[in-house]
Amino acid sequence: MTKALEKRPLVCPQSLYGSIRDFYELGAKFLKATGGERSPGKAAELAEKYGYSQVAVYKARQFAKMYSQDDLEELCSLGESEGQPLGVGHVHQLIQVKAAGERKRLQAAAAKNGWSSRKLKEMRK
Repeated sequence: MTKALEKRPLVCPQSLYGSIRDFYELGAKFLKATGGERSPGKAAELAEKYGYSQVAVYKARQFAKMYSQDDLEELCSLGESEGQPLGVGHVHQLIQVKAAGERKRLQAAAAKNGWSSRKLKEMRK
């Protein structure tokens, strides 16, 4: 990611896709560059530049559309005092939940109970 990201301490855990913050920033960059529209060319460019698949870039875009900066901070703080922090795999499941209230309930339960992203997928059905 960017040098600014490398210098910032990470609150959210690292994963295959980096931190949740990195994933969110990728989505925000995509939204800014495209005005929120689908853009295969821009998705391919960002995917190559940052080492993601195009599918991951579109998921990052959806994440940045669904979560405000405050929502991101809340998500990243989950699991700090008790339970387990969430990762990008959890985000992939959470962005499938359209209702914000249900998403918040699920993300809090996932952190508190230490759910894997697979368990979260089972619980959202």
